[in-house]
Amino acid sequence: MATNIDTRVPLDFNPAVVQGLDGYAESTAHLVGETETALSEAYQGIAQVYDARAAADRNPVWNEAARVIETYNLAERLEGKLNKRIFTARTTLERGIATLEQELSAPVTTKASHPVASEIRAYAKGLSTGERMSLIRGAIAEGDETTATALLGAPPYLSGLDGKMQALLTREFHERMNPEAAKRVRLMKAADALLADRHSALGRALEKAIGAPPAKVRALREAKTAAERHFVMQAS
Repeated sequence: MATNIDTRVPLDFNPAVVQGLDGYAESTAHLVGETETALSEAYQGIAQVYDARAAADRNPVWNEAARVIETYNLAERLEGKLNKRIFTARTTLERGIATLEQELSAPVTTKASHPVASEIRAYAKGLSTGERMSLIRGAIAEGDETTATALLGAPPYLSGLDGKMQALLTREFHERMNPEAAKRVRLMKAADALLADRHSALGRALEKAIGAPPAKVRALREAKTAAERHFVMQAS
């Protein structure tokens, strides 16, 4: 992990930003270890390109074109490696998110067969939409599993709900009953979004470190190749 601030590298790539994500805590830090590693390597990679550019500028043998091309060659290799690292980290996050999302969206059946469950559902069905929602959300907030599971663990029409609303409320119920899982999902989703954003910004950061846009580098490469081909033809 980057411990020293390199002013040449965008602060957004510093792995310390992971610690500011929603849900980050000592108990959840391990879930985003790969995210921190990916950002750390990107941070160091961008700095490495700046170092290479400075070294190229000190080489008395190379002209400006050679300096740009050699710096770009290094950046190109690093970008491929960093893209792979970010992809791997995002894949790990997405798998973890999918597992927890399934857990937080699982059907509720625990106490739906409670003796008063049918009475609770009949009572809820007779309420207005607003009153029904207040009843269910109040039960979830208060940890009243008997009421919540009676309404969420049976076909929605028995309580006057529709399928989409029941699914939404089921998610709220699971988050209330399992706040640690909810916190983990928030953290991993935030980390995935962070990596997606940094991935899209990586090319621009490397381009700035190189000091020349890709179009210019391509033109210099083509000119170099043409010149080398000319000498090969003359020698044959």
